[in-house]
Amino acid sequence: MRKNYFLFLCSILMGVMLLGTACTSDEDSAPAPSFPQKVTKTAVAGEVIELSFEANYDWKATISQNTYTYFQLLNGETTTNTLSGVAGKQTIKVNVAEITVFDNAPVGEVTLTMNGESAVIATISYPVTKREVEVYAPAVNEYGAYTEEFCEEALGSDGVLKMVYGIPVLGNDVESTFYVPVKIVTNFAYTLEGPEWLQAVEAGEAGATEYMLQATAAQIPADSEVATVNILSGDAVVGGFKIEIGGYNDYVAFTGFPAQSALTSEGEVVVAPNGVISAGKDVVFAVCDQNGEAVDWFTITASEWDETGAAIQNRTVSISDAESYDGESTRKAYVFVFAKNVVPADGETLVAGGVVSEKYASSLMTTVVQYSTPSTIEINALDETCATFDEADASVDYWFSEGELANLYIGSKYDISYFGKDAKYAHEGTSFVTSRPIASFKVYAYNEVGSFGELTENSWVECNRFYTTEEISRFKIMTDMNASSAAGSLNVNTGDYEAVILVEYNDGSYSAIYFHYNEDATTAGNDSVAFANPDLAAQAQATLVALKSGDELYDIYFSEYSSSAMPAEFYHLTYQYPLDATLAQCIELVGVDGFSPYVVSQDWVSYDTSRKAIFMDAAGAGLEKPGAVLFKDNNRVNKVVILCTLVSAE
Repeated sequence: MRKNYFLFLCSILMGVMLLGTACTSDEDSAPAPSFPQKVTKTAVAGEVIELSFEANYDWKATISQNTYTYFQLLNGETTTNTLSGVAGKQTIKVNVAEITVFDNAPVGEVTLTMNGESAVIATISYPVTKREVEVYAPAVNEYGAYTEEFCEEALGSDGVLKMVYGIPVLGNDVESTFYVPVKIVTNFAYTLEGPEWLQAVEAGEAGATEYMLQATAAQIPADSEVATVNILSGDAVVGGFKIEIGGYNDYVAFTGFPAQSALTSEGEVVVAPNGVISAGKDVVFAVCDQNGEAVDWFTITASEWDETGAAIQNRTVSISDAESYDGESTRKAYVFVFAKNVVPADGETLVAGGVVSEKYASSLMTTVVQYSTPSTIEINALDETCATFDEADASVDYWFSEGELANLYIGSKYDISYFGKDAKYAHEGTSFVTSRPIASFKVYAYNEVGSFGELTENSWVECNRFYTTEEISRFKIMTDMNASSAAGSLNVNTGDYEAVILVEYNDGSYSAIYFHYNEDATTAGNDSVAFANPDLAAQAQATLVALKSGDELYDIYFSEYSSSAMPAEFYHLTYQYPLDATLAQCIELVGVDGFSPYVVSQDWVSYDTSRKAIFMDAAGAGLEKPGAVLFKDNNRVNKVVILCTLVSAE
């Protein structure tokens, strides 16, 4: 019995021991989670990275929360930051976003957790994009001016953008300044930072942006300089380029000045230096004679400087304090203009023997000539049956201001006509003499297309001199109406062939002749308008006076009733009020036959065609503006203008 009990007890103890041994062995033999080898790589934007592993437990994968913008796990097509699965072979995918990153590349971590343990199985760095900058200079045309295009090759590291002076864009409200177009191409957003004189520009975005860089007009520096324009990303300088600006003490330009300005012998300006200089305040004029010696017989100045304005300003030039001159020939002065920093050194030659130095030719603004007493033309012989000769009046002044003639000072002007059936023989009995020796003749006229210019071939007007060695100032005017140039010179309104003869004298001065030719004309022009019965007009105390330039009424109403191209004859007619009706009906006018009368909207003025008389009634008494009766030719052009005034007899 004791033996069986002992055996039973041993069997229980053995079972307990075996049981204890079995439990300890199961815990000690459980396998650890099997994590894959860590992957470390730099991603490519937009790619999908696959991570494969074999899990020996159920698992969960997570991606770092702070880099989720750049990296995400994919659950099918859906992005997430957590995935889970069961034990076995697995492949998970990491989506890499397409974002441009220039600095401090984010690093994402993929963590795998199994059976309570975790390990980083992938470290992925986001790719860093290098900032790229290219700067393109503007292309230039054949004249060296900037175009709207840009060079094909980017500006090199040693390249400099050169600013030019002018109006950067079209528009009357844009002031002149230094400017240069530029194109900037980047792959990032940026700002520009330049010198204090550079106008601010808008920030640029990635891609190509075109700018018109301009200097603030009031802050242009005194001297030329090369500055740097930085291209910034945030506060960091990523790139840049150099830009050159001219200083206001280095810059001067001028436009519009005549090649030759002119003064009369009395010092009156007759061809003004009507141009504009663009320069800084301290612009310098240099005036010298043909031998380079300084002259002081006139003063040349620029218009007033605006102290609150731009550093470079447009200013007009004027001549003042000109002396009178009684020399025998024309004298000349050369006017140069220089910026303050480029004034020639003492002793440098600007002009020698009347020849301008090639070095300073571009700085010659104008020449100023002062004429001696104007030369004159007088009649040596006149065939009054077919020729007339007078000093020119205002009615033909426009002929002397056409084309090239507009830039000359013409000291004396004349009106010469050949008319009637003997017009072509007028030269036989007509000749002229000048007060100075003649150097040359030129003939100007209109052609068939309406252009005014010199007749260099087949001229229908020629001037022939005839003289001995001692006498070189007599000439005749010859005509050839078969010349091809005659047709274009015909004024169809008057029937006159018209031209201007320019007479140049040896001293450089000029006279000019308005020459007109009409074989059908019985006189040189229209009969003068006059009273048919001057005695009756005198009894009525009526007056009729021809008006000319300089008369107040003529100057006031010329542009209203006439034009310089086809000037009318002007007269002033006055009646006293009250006017005897019988006398009024007898004040007939002559010189208006063949014209169509027209009264300009004044009810108190009328014209009686049958009596050829103008009537004025009491409504016009005391009115400031005169009435007007216009006499028109067949082309409805005003040929005669009679200004009418009714004055009280009291």
